Amino acid sequence: MSSQKCEKAVVKTIGKVAIIRTERGSKALVGIETLCNLAKKLNLCLENYNCI
Repeated sequence: MSSQKCEKAVVKTIGKVAIIRTERGSKALVGIETLCNLAKKLNLCLENYNCI
């Protein structure tokens, strides 16, 4: 397990696409089906999207 604190990210969904904006200012367009895997891989805390 990593002891790093996760980076906060705000998610806006439009259809099957998610727009992610991180607290450091990074932006990305991601398919909804890959969003949770990407968040886990990049250690992101999604503020307004729940991964099941």
